[in-house]
Amino acid sequence: EALGLARTKGYRNTLVLKFGTSLAGGIIDGQGRIAGGLNEITGVVIDMREDASQHPTTLVRGNAGGYVSFGGIVRLAGLLGLDRAEWLKGEPDLPRRLALELENAGSAHHAEAKAVYEGIGEYVADLALELSGYYPVDRVVISGGVVAGRAGLVIAEKAQSLVGRTMEFSRDDDETTLRYGALIGAAELAGEAIESGKSLGGPDQAAAGPRFYQ
Repeated sequence: EALGLARTKGYRNTLVLKFGTSLAGGIIDGQGRIAGGLNEITGVVIDMREDASQHPTTLVRGNAGGYVSFGGIVRLAGLLGLDRAEWLKGEPDLPRRLALELENAGSAHHAEAKAVYEGIGEYVADLALELSGYYPVDRVVISGGVVAGRAGLVIAEKAQSLVGRTMEFSRDDDETTLRYGALIGAAELAGEAIESGKSLGGPDQAAAGPRFYQ
């Protein structure tokens, strides 16, 4: 999707954050390509406290995927005491329910929902600042599911208020463009892999498959 956004919207020096069960994304460089080096953004440590959230597989504490994700939304809601709230008991999709409350300014639970998503905005700001120490980042784009609506705007606005004008934060709510962009990106990566296989191993290697993408 990051590469697709570079092609369809012309983004440059942009950090793309895709909320899901964990965190996906990429960094678009000044030439509109995916930056080399660190692109497993979910593993970037943004919380150094001893009691930071721990990844269930790697056991690393404080990684971004545990904070900037749907799981991070559930975790933060729990820290704010919403896991004990009567109105959320038995809720199977807490991030979506909070997003719906946020869409309704007259909701009795609007303020609680906003507090959760503003907290996520703080995590996004921390992650963006951390990565900007290694890559030029002028823009941060947030996408994915429930954060495509008002929730994404609250996240972006909070992050913007903390970071200031050194970066521009926004949410991309055009899921059709994002999916189309993902297909463009996948096709381009596949094409580059095939060409790489041809140059490195000749026709036989190309037929066997790209050596760096298997």
